[in-house]
Amino acid sequence: MPFSLAEYERKRPYLYHHTARQNLQRLRHLLRLDCAAILLDAGGLSHLLKVKRRGPTEVQVGRYRVQIRDQDPLYEGNMSLQGGWSFADLIHHLNQHVFFWSGTETGPVTYGQRHFGRYRDETPVFLRATFAELLSLNPAAEPLFCKYNSGAPRCSKGKGSPRGPETFATASQTTFNLGSVVEVAFRNAVMLPATTQCADKLNGRWSPL
Repeated sequence: MPFSLAEYERKRPYLYHHTARQNLQRLRHLLRLDCAAILLDAGGLSHLLKVKRRGPTEVQVGRYRVQIRDQDPLYEGNMSLQGGWSFADLIHHLNQHVFFWSGTETGPVTYGQRHFGRYRDETPVFLRATFAELLSLNPAAEPLFCKYNSGAPRCSKGKGSPRGPETFATASQTTFNLGSVVEVAFRNAVMLPATTQCADKLNGRWSPL
């Protein structure tokens, strides 16, 4: 069911993202999140754009050593590829986006909490920003919505989770209600508001980035 961005913002006013601790210096300098494709290209690793990343990948981007998150939970056997897409097409598409977990002031949706828990031992850093401020700072960026954890498909009753051109949709094109939103994605890159906060734990103390 289509919904407006204003309706979404009222119900889920916060966006959450997690990143490797070593990426903080670059993030604080640029106040920008770049998609994996931009980072891989900049680091001379464009041959990985359509290849599943097993384990974290480190790239040198200018003076910064950046870690890109693994794609270990992206199991091809757990998905039903649609729209004529290949597995490589899906990987390339995912790499072209920056991802956030939908949430409220108290935390991200359950999918996001489980995802963060998976990387707990790596002591990542959690970021959060308000949906309204992120949109205001990036007027040309159109938010895309997904009702799955797009990078961790699971079979249901023997059927693979659908992935393809319709995995992400604009608010006006969604076939699900806003309460079902799990992820919010933006193509290429987004600037982060000066009010973006970070924390060592989801239930920890939030401080300015």
